[in-house]
Amino acid sequence: MSEERRIHVLDKVTASKIAAGEVIDRTSSVVRELLDNAIDAGATEISVYLTGGGIKEIRVIDNGSGMSKADLDICFLPHSTSKLNTADDLFNIMTMGFRGEALASIAASAKLEIITSQTGEIGYGIEIDGGQVKDLGAVKANKGTVVSVKELFCYLPARRKFLKSPAAETSSCRTVFYEKALAFPNITFKLFLEGKLSTFLPAASLKKRIADAYPSLAPEKLYHQVEAKCEGYSVTILFPGVGVVRRDRRDIKIYVNSRPIQEFALVQAVCYGLSAYFPGGTYPAAFLFIQIDPSLVDFNIHPAKREVKINNLPMIHRTVVEALKQHMGELQKPAGSTDALYPKDEDISTGIQKPAEAVPPYQPGTPSYQPKPVEKTLFGPEKTSITFSPAPTHQSRSFSNLLKDKPEVVNFQPSPEYKGDFRYLGQIFDSFLLCEREDSLYIIDQHASQERFYFDLFLSSKPEVHQLLIPYNIECESQVAELIEKQLPQYAEIGIIIKKDETGQLYIDAMPSSFFELKNDVLNLLVTQTGDFENIKTELYARAACKKAFKAGDAIDYDKAIDLIKKVFAMPMPRCPHGRPLYYQLTKDKLYQLLERTV
Repeated sequence: MSEERRIHVLDKVTASKIAAGEVIDRTSSVVRELLDNAIDAGATEISVYLTGGGIKEIRVIDNGSGMSKADLDICFLPHSTSKLNTADDLFNIMTMGFRGEALASIAASAKLEIITSQTGEIGYGIEIDGGQVKDLGAVKANKGTVVSVKELFCYLPARRKFLKSPAAETSSCRTVFYEKALAFPNITFKLFLEGKLSTFLPAASLKKRIADAYPSLAPEKLYHQVEAKCEGYSVTILFPGVGVVRRDRRDIKIYVNSRPIQEFALVQAVCYGLSAYFPGGTYPAAFLFIQIDPSLVDFNIHPAKREVKINNLPMIHRTVVEALKQHMGELQKPAGSTDALYPKDEDISTGIQKPAEAVPPYQPGTPSYQPKPVEKTLFGPEKTSITFSPAPTHQSRSFSNLLKDKPEVVNFQPSPEYKGDFRYLGQIFDSFLLCEREDSLYIIDQHASQERFYFDLFLSSKPEVHQLLIPYNIECESQVAELIEKQLPQYAEIGIIIKKDETGQLYIDAMPSSFFELKNDVLNLLVTQTGDFENIKTELYARAACKKAFKAGDAIDYDKAIDLIKKVFAMPMPRCPHGRPLYYQLTKDKLYQLLERTV
């Protein structure tokens, strides 16, 4: 008895359309692949033209090496490539493209036209439409290659309907355009939308290319460039100073061998290296470029090459963290010196100081966070003091316990971190403390300062856990519940005791008293988490510190003001847990300038 045959081999046309979906899923995929080919061709200038978001047409023009007639005739066939010869070459990838799938996938998805020339005089062209190839013969062409892709997915209507609006597709293409442009600052890139020049990025240094591509972040002069080398790899990190604060990690870009990749461990390394400057759930903007021996990295695991396997990832992680910490430590300077660590107003300097060393977030199972002593005085060498006395007629409640015959000079040595003196002048607007120190006036934010003090205290103290009279049920999806269960020991270390009853319901059984007012915050952070425990911990501590700190509008008596100022001047990290500065420094020279006086 013969059996019915159910398995068969797909015809080449159908198979090519399925394979195309692995490489080309939207207009930006086409742009990515064509840019890779242009870069590999040695182009020094590349132009991208988008019409209808790239759905109607994508045209990429380069001045690279071009192709011969023989190469043109096979370049669109599956797995045709000039970049690999044997399987061993996969372990030594030196080019952007290498699989030979790009043009074949595009040809299976749209109408394709290619014109190319190696001489800049005579070139050759072909058209491919629905699998039919038309030879255009010899044509006049500039040196390089022009690839035109029209009516994307016109032969794959099921996929075409999943394309987004022209505006959304344009945005996606623009993202890919900038990603490629950042990695190759030596190439001039142009982007044309509906026939009009939208973006022009001339060949430049890496720092200038980033500043040109992301003008809203910071000007070129404020970027820091950090470099490190080890056996098998080198690291270059650029970031626009710690004055540029982000609420998420989206502006941390990672490149390996000029390819943009997604690798959380490297994003985390940047965050750890700068963690002392971005507390409480804030993050830096940064660009990390890694050049690595091709034998130590495998890009052949993802169609878009966004995921990679890196053999020495822990070593690179450590190098990035240590390089950033060392760089930040070297920026420790006396007050009054020019420093781009915190971007400054052109007229009035903020004068914010930096810690001698950036301290990474507390890791469960390690000793608690302790700020390291700063070997220098935080505010530089001693200078001549100014006498700043409030008018005797000003007798507000803020000064009632302060004003005497003359302001009192307070000398103190609260810890090895600081030696010096200051003059407390009073409170203004029930929100800020005025203080004279050396030749500067400090305007101290009372809320932000005490918030930072409590935040550091929470980090460095063992929590005192209290049983809840009524446990808090954690209502969440099964995936989140699994994340929480994996992190139970970590939550216990910060005093949040989570248990599970016989039905599988997770609940909070105990927590520190500092979290009692944060019930909804605690539950919300738990159920909306993505597995980043450190982010949850710092955010909880930041919110608890905010609740406990002085508020704007609170009148502060003399003793409390003096105590808080002492704490502020002894802090190695003069920023609140949410990233705001603790004070503003107005130097004597700047004050004279503002009032148009000569010293």
